[in-house]
Amino acid sequence: MDSDIIPLTSPGWDAKNPSTSFRALVDSIHQPARQVFLQDRCHGEIKVSELREEDRKEGLMVSAQARDGYNSTWVAVIQRDKATNRVWLEPSILFTDTDGRFGKLFG
Repeated sequence: MDSDIIPLTSPGWDAKNPSTSFRALVDSIHQPARQVFLQDRCHGEIKVSELREEDRKEGLMVSAQARDGYNSTWVAVIQRDKATNRVWLEPSILFTDTDGRFGKLFG
């Protein structure tokens, strides 16, 4: 197996209960997404040159939305230690059943 590949194991799909199946699938994708970021150490960062250094933060956001209105969004702050070149993620904050793409995150 290629060491760059992180296998996904997903729960079975129950066609009679698609909402529950979708929620289980979303939950099963979140942790591998964190692993991929930590392995690659980047996510196509956008530079925020206008902010002061102490105000800059990076975050990893994993989000999924279903047609029935269910949604889950995990946000984890990215930490980098320039001296050791170490990268890690703080524990994720989970937002569920929010209104719209960003919910009430900004107000």
